[in-house]
Amino acid sequence: MKRILIIAAGVLLLFSLIGGLVIFRLVQTVRALDERYSRVERGMTAEQVEEIMNYDGSWFTERDPMAFWDDRRLPESEDGRIRSTLAYSAPSLIMGVTLEFSFDGQRRVVGRHRYD
Repeated sequence: MKRILIIAAGVLLLFSLIGGLVIFRLVQTVRALDERYSRVERGMTAEQVEEIMNYDGSWFTERDPMAFWDDRRLPESEDGRIRSTLAYSAPSLIMGVTLEFSFDGQRRVVGRHRYD
């Protein structure tokens, strides 16, 4: 009986350590992406954004209808400039985090927004 309790405690400890490492890794990934996201400025090219972000979980989409800069909605006149969007998605503890960059026709940054 004692042996079973020791084995169960060991398995529980192992799962706790693995869970802690997974959570730590998720938090570190989101923090790193947030830091890189904050370095992106208006007018940068899509290539510069990709270089700064340096993360595999990305995709380009066609035009996004609304322009944001962080959580602030940009004037509607900016919406018409947007031709494509580059989004990065990373898992987090509760929901995923998506960092999105909007580009004009010359593939220059018009807006950026963080969804979580």
